[in-house]
Amino acid sequence: MNSCLRLTTTSLLLVASTALTALADDVPAPRPTPPAQRSTPIQIQQDLDLQVPTRAAGYDIYHIYVAGPQGGQIVINGPTELPEDTQVCGIRWTNPAGWHWAAGDGQGLGPLDIFNNSIQVDELWFTGPYEGCGDEPYLFVTPATPNGWPPNGATQLVVQGSPDDVEWLDAHGNVIPEPPDKKPDPEPPSPCDLAPEFCEIPDDLQTPRPPVAPI
Repeated sequence: MNSCLRLTTTSLLLVASTALTALADDVPAPRPTPPAQRSTPIQIQQDLDLQVPTRAAGYDIYHIYVAGPQGGQIVINGPTELPEDTQVCGIRWTNPAGWHWAAGDGQGLGPLDIFNNSIQVDELWFTGPYEGCGDEPYLFVTPATPNGWPPNGATQLVVQGSPDDVEWLDAHGNVIPEPPDKKPDPEPPSPCDLAPEFCEIPDDLQTPRPPVAPI
């Protein structure tokens, strides 16, 4: 009786083991996770093109650095230059062609994944510790900066705009007036004005005038 019971139990265990083995064979083996790939420069440029296109004729691209080795610098990709002899603490753009907050640097540069980043706006402006305004706090008026500070993780603000729609701001956010046109330098005085005695011709060296015929 006990022998039969042991035989039956052994048979059932063998059948169950065989069924589990067959079931395991039907389950596909998990695929190995591919290694992480870094974005190529072309992919990064495509990502940037979705936000701010490559500089077109008549437009400049402004890089406002808020972190990293270039933090506190304004770099302009285009012919426009910062005004001379003026502390430019900020910039105002009217109808910018594109903009976004970016994270990373170099090949790792790309748009920051935050709310309201790069949406179309009529105006953007900022002031901060730039171009000699080292004591001024950050104040960025963009849809993605409700508190005025650069977003966490951002390294720069990238804006594309026309030079005709750009205004330079002082520390208080006021527009810096354009410098008046420089007057041309006066002509140097004539040597004869400085020393007329050296320009006078003695009478004996002057050419005699012919007599005038009577009318």
